Amino acid sequence: MPFDLFSPDCLSIKLNLRVEENYLKMSQVAAELLVCELRNLLTIKPKAVVVLSAGGTPEMLYSLLVRKYKDSLDWRRVVLFQMDDYWEMSVQNPKSMAYYLLDKIVYPLNIGTHYLLNVFTAKSTKLVESYTEFLDEFEEKIIAEGGIDIIVHGIGSNGHLGFNEPGSSFDSKARIVTLEKSTILENSRFFNSITEVPTQAVTLGLNTLSKARKIFLLASGKNKKSAVRGCILGPVTKSLPASILRISSSTTFIVDKEAWF
Repeated sequence: MPFDLFSPDCLSIKLNLRVEENYLKMSQVAAELLVCELRNLLTIKPKAVVVLSAGGTPEMLYSLLVRKYKDSLDWRRVVLFQMDDYWEMSVQNPKSMAYYLLDKIVYPLNIGTHYLLNVFTAKSTKLVESYTEFLDEFEEKIIAEGGIDIIVHGIGSNGHLGFNEPGSSFDSKARIVTLEKSTILENSRFFNSITEVPTQAVTLGLNTLSKARKIFLLASGKNKKSAVRGCILGPVTKSLPASILRISSSTTFIVDKEAWF
């Protein structure tokens, strides 16, 4: 059941919010809208540049893209940039977000071009200085590809976007960050124990993520309700990084009932 909101904090920018019955319906709607956007883009452009979130929330969406929409468009014309990952975790590690994207999206859909933030292998060593240069080049690649057409976001229970934790500057670019305890706890469900969760990560910055021409934010479950309602109904503030999406009229929020009511 879609409806629109207006917020004085956004200078009367129109916000599009869709509240769906459950996680499956939310994922189905997101898949339909994403594929529609991609089809439209590919009628006027030779390729579409996307940034996709990893994690639990978009997993059903990606499964639907593979099972239902694999033949709906030429995925070889899609260029994918990775949004974030754990610092120093090998690409070959199934817990890494690079592995997640390759396994669930890039290879199954035969996406034409992909750029990973994660450049680590089992034999690589920590080279912070040279990696910082790599991140600058990564941002330049996004610009060279024509900028980001579409982003699919999740949202952390503390309102983080990518791995931009509360307090992150709205002008931030790609960088190495320290994860908050709440994020480590939230992500521990993907690991055998909380002690295995990395304490640092790498992420595209809010400045980059907010410049996409079309933005989808997905949220599911009661644990996301506070962040979602704060993001949409509260002030635009660094203490809730996802609230920056309110500034863009191109953002569509797609959530299930538990994440809203």
